[in-house]
Amino acid sequence: MSVKGAVQAFTQRERYKDIVRVNADEFNLEQLYAFFDHEKLRSDMKNVFRRLTCFQFAWEAFLYCCCLEIVVKMELRGALAPHQSIFMPSLVKFIEDAKGKIDESEAVSDESPYFIFSFTAVTRYMEECIRNARSDSAYFQSDIALQFKLPKFLKFTLTDDVLKNFQSLLDTCTRGFLISLDGFDTAFDMFRQDTITRYRQEEVTVRANFEVDWLRAFLLLVLNIKERRKGTSKFYELMEFCITVPKDRFLELLRTERDAYRYTHRYCSLNWSGIELALLLLKRFQELTQQSSNKALAIEDRLVEVMRNGLSNIPIEMNFHFNGKPYSMPVFMYVLRHTFWRPRDILLYYAKIISAAESMRRRGIKISPEAIRRTVQDTTYEVIKSEFVNEFASTVINIKDIIEAFHGSAQVLSYSTVAEILSKIEFKYAYGSTSSIELSEKINFLYQVGFFGLVPNAEMLQRLKMSSNEAFYFNAALLPLRAAMQEKFKSFQFILHPIFCEYLQLNTSGQELTLQFRWDQLHEMEDLLFASGTAFVAF
Repeated sequence: MSVKGAVQAFTQRERYKDIVRVNADEFNLEQLYAFFDHEKLRSDMKNVFRRLTCFQFAWEAFLYCCCLEIVVKMELRGALAPHQSIFMPSLVKFIEDAKGKIDESEAVSDESPYFIFSFTAVTRYMEECIRNARSDSAYFQSDIALQFKLPKFLKFTLTDDVLKNFQSLLDTCTRGFLISLDGFDTAFDMFRQDTITRYRQEEVTVRANFEVDWLRAFLLLVLNIKERRKGTSKFYELMEFCITVPKDRFLELLRTERDAYRYTHRYCSLNWSGIELALLLLKRFQELTQQSSNKALAIEDRLVEVMRNGLSNIPIEMNFHFNGKPYSMPVFMYVLRHTFWRPRDILLYYAKIISAAESMRRRGIKISPEAIRRTVQDTTYEVIKSEFVNEFASTVINIKDIIEAFHGSAQVLSYSTVAEILSKIEFKYAYGSTSSIELSEKINFLYQVGFFGLVPNAEMLQRLKMSSNEAFYFNAALLPLRAAMQEKFKSFQFILHPIFCEYLQLNTSGQELTLQFRWDQLHEMEDLLFASGTAFVAF
């Protein structure tokens, strides 16, 4: 689904009967893994059934159940017309059998019972196909292949009566269903963390591939539905999707997907702009200080207004020296250059700064720019550990070893230097070690996760009219480079993110301060983001 379409989906809700909110954290992957882990089923999925297809069948049944509940709630609220209600008795009975009595006033439904029902239905149907197949080896496999089809599985799981009545109901409908997938947080990630910490590499690979297939099956189902919905099922025609997946999981999926080309132009990175991060911070400041700001002012002036009125013990500007040269910038810009442009990074740094400023205030001292610099430097270690190493170690197990291979290097590196360092280290992916991974893939991964930025040459800067000398995946300076990326990485120098300077003791002698931004640049980047259609959230 396009970004524009996603925004329309949530702002034009009258187009939909309701939203099916699929929260990955609500699903117990350990329980699901146990369903498919016993010896007989593993053998069947290896020799008879394809696991990815099994998961796609289960996901489709799950979507049917969720959408059936929506129309059942509408019926219980009296929201359906008489000519629609005649189709409902079998649908109501099915949903209440699968989940129990439905509360029509419930704002957000718990979808986990349908998750268990749908995935166990696949295992039951596999057994049914095996039981009905002829034992003669000449026909056994072909009998199963004839039976293991999606329409037959849906009839087995939902019953023919439910499917026919649901289809007849949908033929009378104009409003659709919006399917959202989100919530890849602590509970979901725990499956991968437990996998890495508790199991040997062989089992890590098996479990990680299981998880990747689970997610891949859902995304492939979405692609298939969008491709086949015209002129087929009214159910598919009425479905729209808005799916958010963690960057590390999606990169993992693309790398292991044989038909990754199918995702081309069908996804985008949902990045925060500098202006959006400033607005987020302003809202937190207003909540903290109970101070309001003049909405007619620019964001930079509103931040200053709130800080002067409620956080006057924190300076607005930073004045300091780097390599003997004086620099001056707003505290916000200084913090921003030490982040991956994510809300939690910004908030973590400011929590530390506010805490330090309050401690000094109690002693009658105003926090100095130097104290802010030290607070930011100390906090970088926490951000690197929690927001970088711990996050991406679930995909590349030895990510810490990889970045530490650059310990003591210069912050700005040539392509040949990067190639020499990376050629000596293996990338150990959770789904299986890959010693033959190409250099370009290694570089691209480190670029995508924000470790590397690109430094265009002087000719590129002039030709592409770039407003910043350093382009990271998360800032809008990247946008003009997209066409130039065809020139591959050999055309660039590389810059290690400033957040790693202290952690890796990088050599920054003789160079300018990196990742400097001004408010006019952030506003220019904001305009560029919205003009290109890649901005997602506007305040």
